Amino acid sequence: LTPQLDAKQKNRTTMTRQLSPRTVAALNHLRRLKPLDGYAAESYISFSGKPLVQLKRRNVPLKDEGFLDLVVHNSRVIGIQILTSSGNVGRGLILVNEDGSPCATDDSPITVNMADVGTTNSAAASFTRRSSSGAAAYNTPPPTNPLSNIDNENILQYGIMGLLALVV
Repeated sequence: LTPQLDAKQKNRTTMTRQLSPRTVAALNHLRRLKPLDGYAAESYISFSGKPLVQLKRRNVPLKDEGFLDLVVHNSRVIGIQILTSSGNVGRGLILVNEDGSPCATDDSPITVNMADVGTTNSAAASFTRRSSSGAAAYNTPPPTNPLSNIDNENILQYGIMGLLALVV
């Protein structure tokens, strides 16, 4: 069973925003390095009302938490967790190494000068609409069928037997 959310909470979890130019540049960078790895970013509004973005590889998040922004710094993709009030310095985690492989072991924070971070990429590659659109995906899980084919057959058989019992 899923917990019931009130209308305010439900709206916050399904609201989305456009990806920032820095996040789009980070995605383009990753797609140039590893075009078959299926990197994508999902933007969502947290329960506290913060707009966050999550980096995914093959539809699996690299980290459980969301980030304020994704940036490319020294050919690595950094998830920004904290920005200064002026917005010119950020602190975050390395998500993807220089070679395009996920950084799974190093959780030490890194400080990034936001002026050194690019927001555009000259190589505008064409990808499928799902992977290349700057628009964020909704923060809802894909629909799944909890019943197997055998369960469906059993339900159908019991239904038919119930109808036959009513007729007879």
